[in-house]
Amino acid sequence: MNAYMMHLMAALSEAGGRIWRLADDLLGAPADLTGLWHHLTRLVDSDVGVRGFTYMLILLVIGVGLEWLFWTYALPSRQAIEAAEPETPRRALVLGLQRLGLRFAGLLLFVGSIVAATSGFVWPPGIQDVVVTLTLAILTVRFAGLVSDFFLAPRTPRLRLLRMTPQAAKRASKGVAAVVYVLAAGIFLAELVDHAGAVHLASIIRVAAAVLTAVLLLGAIAAQSRARPRVPRRGRRLPASPLAFMGSCFVLGVLALWLIGADRAAASLIVAAVVVGAEVVLRDMVEALTRSDEEASEDDTVAAVVSGIVLRLMRLLVALVGLGIGAVIWGVPILAMEGGDSMGGRLAGRILGAIALLLITDVIWAAAKAAIDTKLSRLGPMALEGRAGPNARLGTLLPLLRKGFGITLWTLALLSTLSILGIEITPLLAGAGVIGIALGFGAQTLVRDMLSGMFFLIEDVFRVGEYIESGTNIKGTVERITLRSVALRHHNGPLYFVPYGGMGAVRNNSRDWVIEKFNIPLPHTVDIETVRKLVKKVGQKMLEEPELAAVINEPLKCNIYRIEPGLKIFRCKFQSLPGQQFTVRAQAYRRIETALKAAGLGFADNAQKLLVEHQGTNESAPETISTLAGVPPSMLNPGAAAT
Repeated sequence: MNAYMMHLMAALSEAGGRIWRLADDLLGAPADLTGLWHHLTRLVDSDVGVRGFTYMLILLVIGVGLEWLFWTYALPSRQAIEAAEPETPRRALVLGLQRLGLRFAGLLLFVGSIVAATSGFVWPPGIQDVVVTLTLAILTVRFAGLVSDFFLAPRTPRLRLLRMTPQAAKRASKGVAAVVYVLAAGIFLAELVDHAGAVHLASIIRVAAAVLTAVLLLGAIAAQSRARPRVPRRGRRLPASPLAFMGSCFVLGVLALWLIGADRAAASLIVAAVVVGAEVVLRDMVEALTRSDEEASEDDTVAAVVSGIVLRLMRLLVALVGLGIGAVIWGVPILAMEGGDSMGGRLAGRILGAIALLLITDVIWAAAKAAIDTKLSRLGPMALEGRAGPNARLGTLLPLLRKGFGITLWTLALLSTLSILGIEITPLLAGAGVIGIALGFGAQTLVRDMLSGMFFLIEDVFRVGEYIESGTNIKGTVERITLRSVALRHHNGPLYFVPYGGMGAVRNNSRDWVIEKFNIPLPHTVDIETVRKLVKKVGQKMLEEPELAAVINEPLKCNIYRIEPGLKIFRCKFQSLPGQQFTVRAQAYRRIETALKAAGLGFADNAQKLLVEHQGTNESAPETISTLAGVPPSMLNPGAAAT
């Protein structure tokens, strides 16, 4: 505790000293400004100043001339790019990169020619440093403008990569330019003034640039907060989002840290904010660029998984760049952190290693998940009209593979992360083994279900989309398969979740083919051979229709099945694809009925004829009575004799 108090007191003392130095710089700045003015006046009037100014003018002419010559030949290409109409966001990115490459080539030619030409002059003392500093300032400002124009494209909306209105893009471009100019002045102008000996004035220029940058950022945050739409609720206007307040506090906090001398902390916060902002911008860009209108209508899943993996790769790259810049700011050698003597350095190295491992694991998981999801999206329907599709087995196993791979990968990543952080994982593994044994004894049913399910899947007993019936008389279409159970949708609607261990014998009604049999009753007077040939012709005509021929494996046939009083029972059968037998049977019924009517035949009415003899008279007048089948004659006329 005493050590922490000492560090805190030292930090407060250093902050107080920085404030007093800023006050001294403010008081000494007018004198430095006066001295700098006199120095520049004498330099301009001297031979050294005239020669240095002439050399810089020559360098400027060389740089501008070469860049003008470059644009003489490259300007038509740039105009063609800006006039193009990209069909997709991806095409807009390609065109934007081409335009950025042309403009960056012109900038490199300008800067390179100036730097190369400086070696051909004999510079007065100190003038060459001024030229190099001014060249770097021009390079910084123009490069920032190129990057801003690449993303915002205020004058070419068709090449804009961010989802912004033209007015917002123009305002954002002007704001970025203003911040860059102010920061460039605060860095390079202050460096030139400091090089001239005006130390106090250079410090005030830096402070003024920092304060003005903070004011510009606060103004941008306030403008964004006012421009954000607010949804009224119950007639009242909702309060503004706290993000604006948090952003303002962040800007003021960074400025305060820099003013009190905590330059590294302020720079680290700026880098963290840039990394977060870059992640947000990249997320919107990647989602827009990896999903064109045509692709979105054809395959949403492929676009989604590609977007996920690209976003994770960009996130990993941005995070690594941010960590590298942070290490440079703090002067920490990343490769030597783990073996250093400082406990904080070793801890920081382990934390960075753990973060890198998690990010790499996330990328691997995204790649594997993308490959599996892409394959699933291209498989087509799992079920085709009551039967499993051609890719049902892959559609059944791939989700289980994805889940199992994810559990294994993230478990290994977690254990490796704990090991990197210095946590001994051997006791954890031993404890996990003991707990696993205890769970194995206490959860025998769970183990039985999982093992049974594994063998069911290995032996390909059922797939998603197939209609099955378990030994417990539960039947339905397989909708979902998990590690422990299978979900069956009954044909009446209920959804059953059946554990593998309790399924018993499984009857699969959706494999290969099915034989359907049905009976037709005809009068006992019909000729058997005539009926057989008639039904056979019906079956042949059914095969002539493409829709029915595609689902019929063996044609419709018929033969006598049994003979009952007053009728003959014919049995018909055919072989079709699973799930299609009901459609084929209905068609067969309709066609057989039509064929029988055309042949002058009809279905048997299943009626019985009774002859009733009247007693008590001299005449026997037999009477014919038709009754429904199954009704005994005694119910119609007790004591009558049926023949």
